[in-house]
Amino acid sequence: MDLNFDFKVGQVVKSLKGRDKGEVMIVVEVINSSLVKVANGRNRPLSKPKLKKSKHLQIYNDVLKDFSLNPLSFNDSNLRKLLKSYIEDNVEK
Repeated sequence: MDLNFDFKVGQVVKSLKGRDKGEVMIVVEVINSSLVKVANGRNRPLSKPKLKKSKHLQIYNDVLKDFSLNPLSFNDSNLRKLLKSYIEDNVEK
């Protein structure tokens, strides 16, 4: 089974498996077609992103341009603010 996902830095994703199941995160780094590093600014800060298999993530169509253009200028607080609307939408569902 070949699951080929196109992840981009700054892409919003939702964890489908693991301890962080249901959490909305952002792709910080793309390792290869099956592994990415994600962070959410809370329990997964930018300084210690989580390595996740791409098959365990649900892709949102949104790519946060501000983050993808200059990820080094962001801190955890900025990241939480960017993800806040996605987290609120996720709770309502």
